[in-house]
Amino acid sequence: MTFLEADRYAEIQREVPIACVDLLCAFPERAAAGEPDLLLIERRDAEDRSGMLNLVGGRIHHGESLEEAAMRHLHETLGDGVIAEPRDWGRPEWVAVYPHRDAGPGPYDPRQHSVSPSYLLRCSGVPRVEAGGEAEGLHFFAAADPPPGDRFGFGQGDVVARLLEAL
Repeated sequence: MTFLEADRYAEIQREVPIACVDLLCAFPERAAAGEPDLLLIERRDAEDRSGMLNLVGGRIHHGESLEEAAMRHLHETLGDGVIAEPRDWGRPEWVAVYPHRDAGPGPYDPRQHSVSPSYLLRCSGVPRVEAGGEAEGLHFFAAADPPPGDRFGFGQGDVVARLLEAL
């Protein structure tokens, strides 16, 4: 796979919405054991938002399908020991639009304008923080007890609320 030079990509980020994918991972075996089952990551972030909660996900590479991008982000972030159940990738639970700036309530991305199909993804296995990945920690919660909005980076609390409505 080839990548654009940094200055060329920065130019594109200023001019064109970037396609991404967001995943709220559900681990039903944890729920069956009476434990919180929905997973967010505490993100390692260059923009000084370390420790903020975020969905698993990120950019879709040129030529990748939604499933390929989602599985790449899932495994880069949570490890190859996490297995996702098959799903219809053409039917996201929500499509989040992240304007380039914080315009009030809702998601935003200070780096770019992005559009992200957002999925509730049933998973099994044992997630872990992957060396070199974007997560610095894992945060499980129950659907009835989501984290407060000020704990989320990129305004993703609103995206999580939409995904929880799909439950």
